[in-house]
Amino acid sequence: MEARAWYIGIDNAEFKFSDICTAGKTAITLAPPADIITENYGTINANNPFNNSGLGEISRSLRSNCGGTDTGFYGAGSDDSSSLMINWSIKGTDPLPEGIWAMKADGETIANFELASSSPIDADGNPTVFIPAVKLTTDASDKVTKIEVKLYRYSSGQYVELTDTTAFRQSVSGFNAELVSRSGNSQTDERASILDQVDGNVFYAQASDFENSYTKDDNLSVAIYYEMFGGSYRVELRP
Repeated sequence: MEARAWYIGIDNAEFKFSDICTAGKTAITLAPPADIITENYGTINANNPFNNSGLGEISRSLRSNCGGTDTGFYGAGSDDSSSLMINWSIKGTDPLPEGIWAMKADGETIANFELASSSPIDADGNPTVFIPAVKLTTDASDKVTKIEVKLYRYSSGQYVELTDTTAFRQSVSGFNAELVSRSGNSQTDERASILDQVDGNVFYAQASDFENSYTKDDNLSVAIYYEMFGGSYRVELRP
């Protein structure tokens, strides 16, 4: 199953995690420039925008999180922090409409985005960015001992392995592997930088790079993400 989401980073001294994740405090909306049809939330437009209604807390180890049931809102940060991450699922929307998306707080426009121009997917549904392939190594008790990552790019109808990582490493400002273990609304997750841990063209993280141990089971996901030219790209592999 494939799902796509846009993650929006915010750093504003007057805009904190507790504002967007407290029911009845700050109403956030994100409206597309034209109607879009999502798989899970129907038609989204200026009259029915993405929002943070139906809030509920999510327990997570790296940071505080909240979710909104109305249009699939997800927020992450901490109560005293103005550095936030928010997203909505756009599963079923392909391609994104061209034009300006408007974000509002309590009805006042606070930001505008042109999302189509930065899409990692082209008009034919093929990726325009590097895609990771992940290998997990486990011990006899299924504890994860190593994560190995190779990168691929889509070219001429096929995925081509990146054999020389020099230019990639010089272009990115961060490259991380994250292990995520979920149980109901509880979540344990840790990340490790793999930018400088590379053997040939294989990036890697070892069990010693994480504080906790993780078992390869139906609750474990692996996320790989990197930051390049002002954009962040994340692929999460779930069971």
